[in-house]
Amino acid sequence: MRCPTLGLSFFLLVSAVALSTSTPTVDSQSRSTPEVKPNPTADITDLPPKLCDEARALSTQQRREPNQSAVQKYQEAARLWQDARDYSRAANALTNAGELLVILGELRLALNTFTESLMISKTAKSRLEETRSLNGLAYVYFLQGNSRAAEERSTRALELAK
Repeated sequence: MRCPTLGLSFFLLVSAVALSTSTPTVDSQSRSTPEVKPNPTADITDLPPKLCDEARALSTQQRREPNQSAVQKYQEAARLWQDARDYSRAANALTNAGELLVILGELRLALNTFTESLMISKTAKSRLEETRSLNGLAYVYFLQGNSRAAEERSTRALELAK
């Protein structure tokens, strides 16, 4: 089971909608996500999908605190998947974390996260995750005004996608 993929175009749409409409405040108790407590006897592969599910649920709330929690959950899932040597899923989780960091405006952290995801996706030999990581890097460089680096990453991603 893969971490649900949240594309940058989705985030651009969500960001545009969030900026154009006011979001009513929601009582934190009405949308709380139960914390996952690891079962010491459970298989290591059981926890990362639960963390990704929680992260996805938190990221839909369009508020800073839940998105920060979602980033942490994706990062924890990535660490656990790396420990289990499932590098493709680890890269996927990190790319999802990077996309949320872009929304939060944490471009430096997003750049580092996408770079780490890229290295892991190369280890996994996953063209899909490598392409997603490169797209994330291109987007961050674009936002930072570095069009040359953005174009280089986009070109590499397009070459991989062929």
